[in-house]
Amino acid sequence: MCGIVAGTKSEDSSQIGRFGIGFKSVYSYTSSPEIYSANKSFKIENYVHPYSINKKEKMKQGETLFIIPFNHTKKNRKKSFDEIKSRLKHIGLETLLFLKNIYEIEWNIYEEEDKDSGCYFKEIYEINNDYKKVNIIGKKDANTEPNEESWIVFARSVEFEGNSLLVEIAYKTKVEKQKSGKEKTTIISSDNAKLSAFFLTDKDTYLKFIIQAPFRTTPARDNILIEDELNIYLINEIAELVSYSISKIKEIGLLDINFINTLPIIDYGDEDNIKYYIYNIIFNKVKEKFLSDESLLPDYQGGYIKSSQALLARGKDLIDLLTPGQLSMLFNRNDLVWLNDAITVDRNRELRKYLCHVFKVVLIPIFCGLLSEAHTIDDGFYKFENRS
Repeated sequence: MCGIVAGTKSEDSSQIGRFGIGFKSVYSYTSSPEIYSANKSFKIENYVHPYSINKKEKMKQGETLFIIPFNHTKKNRKKSFDEIKSRLKHIGLETLLFLKNIYEIEWNIYEEEDKDSGCYFKEIYEINNDYKKVNIIGKKDANTEPNEESWIVFARSVEFEGNSLLVEIAYKTKVEKQKSGKEKTTIISSDNAKLSAFFLTDKDTYLKFIIQAPFRTTPARDNILIEDELNIYLINEIAELVSYSISKIKEIGLLDINFINTLPIIDYGDEDNIKYYIYNIIFNKVKEKFLSDESLLPDYQGGYIKSSQALLARGKDLIDLLTPGQLSMLFNRNDLVWLNDAITVDRNRELRKYLCHVFKVVLIPIFCGLLSEAHTIDDGFYKFENRS
């Protein structure tokens, strides 16, 4: 508490607390924090000098109490109070998502003119060694209704320089009641997803799900160094985990258009490579997965097909018009299948572009008349000649 870079974690670059400066953040609000724990009771002055003080009565066994008087020399009590109150109200549910030993945060304000309270807690349902379901419920103040988020978290242990590290990804889900009365779970996009190193950082990933690993961060824990050898290794391992999770998502019945839309499907290419570095690594691994021999694209009958089998229609009428047998005759192939008819320009423009330009899925326009010949033109589109 009094030293700098004197913690027990300084040799482990993946640990929170390895810099030994975390506790020093309290000096933004106080000049003499007090600590009560077991048989030790002391206050700290001038950042590093401990002074013994009397114990607190009625403390529970194993409890540690920190008292932070708002007596900073350059920040008044009211400003300190308001800043901390605001931050407590906006901790965010995702804060608890990857913490291993904290399941609940509760706060109370006892000011006479300003009484308030809030809480955040999580429930973990272990499914198997591959993934788990995490529910997080939060109430940001006494006057608002509780808010709840559900996540599916995939994890994998990896080895780096003799250390066992855990990489994780979290997909946000929602549950809706169907007309039949049954509940349906869907994976949805998580807007403004940030990179997590146990806590969310300020690092944009441009992904629609959260990635988590024991990255080497800046001292303020707001960013990571992309050039760092450990961080590069962890990003590539996360990309492998994303690829693996696609098969598992299919296995548990959640692989649909909504899920595919949460994956990186916008091709940023080499534009600003550092800015999109993490995104592009995962983009390429996902592309490789969908180009494999595994059937992962939703077809029009509720099944799955390979990208090499897929045909994309401009409208549902065309799907109803041409049967699989007629498609076989038209293209002289017997394995072509229509993709799901919900992949329309209005509803899934980016996904259609992804399928056509990245996977070269053939887009069939609406047409009428007799068909006698078809040949490829630019970007995988087919042109039909009517010789009726």
